[in-house]
Amino acid sequence: MTDQVTFGQVLKRFRQNNGISSRRLSQLVGKADAYVSQIERNLIKHPDAHTAYELLEAVGCHKEQIEKILTDLKIADEKIFIDQKVFKEKIDPFYKVYNGIISMENGKPHTYFYDMEVIRMYEEIHNIISTFIIKDHSKAKVVVKNIHSLVTKDKEHFEFYCAIHQNDYSKLPNQFKEQILHEVNEIYKVGVNK
Repeated sequence: MTDQVTFGQVLKRFRQNNGISSRRLSQLVGKADAYVSQIERNLIKHPDAHTAYELLEAVGCHKEQIEKILTDLKIADEKIFIDQKVFKEKIDPFYKVYNGIISMENGKPHTYFYDMEVIRMYEEIHNIISTFIIKDHSKAKVVVKNIHSLVTKDKEHFEFYCAIHQNDYSKLPNQFKEQILHEVNEIYKVGVNK
């Protein structure tokens, strides 16, 4: 592939060859109706690798073809493809959540596409939480139980958990962190007592 070819051009060719509308393809990967159209018009120049993989898979590309396209277009730079088995072995605690809520559509497993930085961060979080459980079991039990109830209940709860963590709260000054905690606690009290 030449440097002039965009992911949007490649996607459009496969999509049209398979008779799938851009709106329908957007829906198949859980995106807004205009998402694919925006990619094809180069308004979204750099879709994330996982979504790019899902889009190509939905238009009928096979695994090897997808990997080549994403690598050639540098969407796959410094990333690795991990099939279900390797994903389960590498990131087992999250496997059931992703497998049950995100990845299985119509009984069809997806190939995962992760960079090593994400895996390294996951392992670091895992180690911190393990230490937290050992050092302060009572507090850890409440925190882990609440995280568990959000990420394992259903897709809506999982999406809420993800939405909460879209912001990097470590960048906020302490006064804003305290304000957020106060507001959340007040909203929680009202919501639970309804």
